[in-house]
Amino acid sequence: MINFKKLWSIIKELLVVKEIILGLGLASIGISILSRIFNLGMFVSNYARLHSQLFINFGFGLTILYLGLYSIKLRKKMFLGFRANLKEDLNLNWDITKIEGEDSEWIVEDNELSVKGSHYGGITKKGLFWEDYDFEFETKIINKQTAWIVRAKSPFEYLMFQCNAKAIVPHRLYIEDVKVKQGEKEVIERRLQWKITKDAIPLPKSLKIEKNQWFKVKTSLKGHSVKIYINGIEVYHNRHPDMSLYGRVGFRNSGDEHAHFKNIKVVIR
Repeated sequence: MINFKKLWSIIKELLVVKEIILGLGLASIGISILSRIFNLGMFVSNYARLHSQLFINFGFGLTILYLGLYSIKLRKKMFLGFRANLKEDLNLNWDITKIEGEDSEWIVEDNELSVKGSHYGGITKKGLFWEDYDFEFETKIINKQTAWIVRAKSPFEYLMFQCNAKAIVPHRLYIEDVKVKQGEKEVIERRLQWKITKDAIPLPKSLKIEKNQWFKVKTSLKGHSVKIYINGIEVYHNRHPDMSLYGRVGFRNSGDEHAHFKNIKVVIR
C-alpha cells in the first residue's frame, strides 16, 4: 500500500525545481486571462485580443516544459539509486529512529558511518518506491556484529540481516494488530514485532571475518528473492515471501553491537 504521507514529503522536496519556468508559464497565462477581463487601454486590449492565443500557447508550453523537467527530477529522486555523502549532515539523508532512554549513536568518523545502540536503526529518506536493486557497502565489525536493512516501507517495517564472524541471520520488523483486554472489553493495539524469518546461514569456512577488518557486502533483491555476497562470494540465497516488494535501505546495531560503514550505494536494476 502506498504511503501517501511519505510520497507527499518527497513531492514537497521537489517543488523547488524549476520555479522560474513554472512562474513564467503561469504568469503568461494569467496575463492573457486578465487582459480579457480588465480594460487596460486600447493598446493592451487590442494587443491582447490579437495575441491572446500566443500568450496561452507560450504559457502552456513553458508549463509543459516545467512538468517534463519535474517528472525527470521526480523519477531520479525515487528510482535512480543512491550514494551516501557522509560529509553532509546525516539528518539530510537518513531517518534515524531513536527511542526514549536509548543511547543511540549515528556519527561520522573519518568519513565512516558509525552505528551503535540503535534498536530500530535508520533508513534512507529516499527510496520509498525502490523495487529491485543492489545495496552495496563496506563494513567492519567493532563489536559483536554488523546489520543492515532492506525493503523498508517505514522505519518500523523492514527486512534486516545481522552478520557476525560465523553466520547471517535474517529478521523482520513489522507492525501487528493484537487483541488485548481492558477490563471486560477487547481492544486492538498496534505493536512492533521482531521475527527471525529463516534459520541462521553459516558463512563459508574459507571466508574469514574479523573485528576491525573491512569487508564488502552486496545485497541483491529481485521480487521476493534475496542474494547476499561478501567479498564477491555468494553467502546467502533465499526467498522471503513476507517481505515488502519495495522500500528503502539502512543500518541497525542495537545495544552494544557496533559497526562501521562506508562506500554506501544503491544501484537500481
